[in-house]
Amino acid sequence: MKINPITQAYKQQVVDIIKPETSNQPQDPGLDLDALKKVYGEKELKKIGAIECETCAERTYMDGSNDPGVSYKSPTKIDPDIAPAAVMSHEMEHVTREQDKAESEGREVVSQSVTLHSAICPE
Repeated sequence: MKINPITQAYKQQVVDIIKPETSNQPQDPGLDLDALKKVYGEKELKKIGAIECETCAERTYMDGSNDPGVSYKSPTKIDPDIAPAAVMSHEMEHVTREQDKAESEGREVVSQSVTLHSAICPE
């Protein structure tokens, strides 16, 4: 088991230093992003959300189905914090449309399911 050297309290302090506009704490002029990178490393700062990684900043979502009535037909940026909910909502659009189509055609939907898969950002 790997123990993360940065506790939640320290994570919040780091975020407060880098993004003082979202914090009630005064910014310490002795600490800057370069100093924090030397102490914690850029990867750790990306992991806690103190700085945004390029992969996440450029990520877009696009539907690959042939269903013309659902969202995300063109590449769309989604805030990573709400992406799971937005994608699940989108997939449920497919489920609802298929149920409506089956009902209008006199078919019975026996079973439907949606599963989301995620991965860890490579950065």
